[in-house]
Amino acid sequence: MTRAFSVVVAADEGRGIGRAGTLPWRLPGELAYFKRLTSSAASGRQNAVIMGRRTFDSIPPKFRPLPSRHNIVLSRDPSYRPEGAAHAGSLDEALALAEADPSIDAVFVIGGGALYRDALVHPRCARVYLTRVHAHFDCDVRLPDFEARFTRTSADGPHTDGGISYTFEIYDSEVIP
Repeated sequence: MTRAFSVVVAADEGRGIGRAGTLPWRLPGELAYFKRLTSSAASGRQNAVIMGRRTFDSIPPKFRPLPSRHNIVLSRDPSYRPEGAAHAGSLDEALALAEADPSIDAVFVIGGGALYRDALVHPRCARVYLTRVHAHFDCDVRLPDFEARFTRTSADGPHTDGGISYTFEIYDSEVIP
């Protein structure tokens, strides 16, 4: 069976997702949502989170690897060995690792920019969990357009943290694998 996967991303009104290797906002409610979404798995199983090397490196060391999730880090460098995580050279290799592990429940791609570009056009990408941040930040990484292939099926919000408003949106693929 080929497993579908989801993308999880937060983006501002200009589709900005990062600045200088970090998130340009601090939204504790959004981080709690991300943790709940990517950690909640069937009993005795865990979810896989797939991320690029720079995303993994941007996670504060005390939270790396992300706990209660199978972390898979992409790097083209075959000698790269992320501490506490699996290594894959491509998105398809990471998906194969997750699929080969019977303890994996769901698979989430969590960034960064280059990985999102690949994931959002991948035929097995079935869902996008977008946190739309209702503000503009000076971002140097942007989320590509994806709405042509996905339809918004849910929106929850707005929520507010520190004066910044955001909405949790779910987009489903027109053709779910």
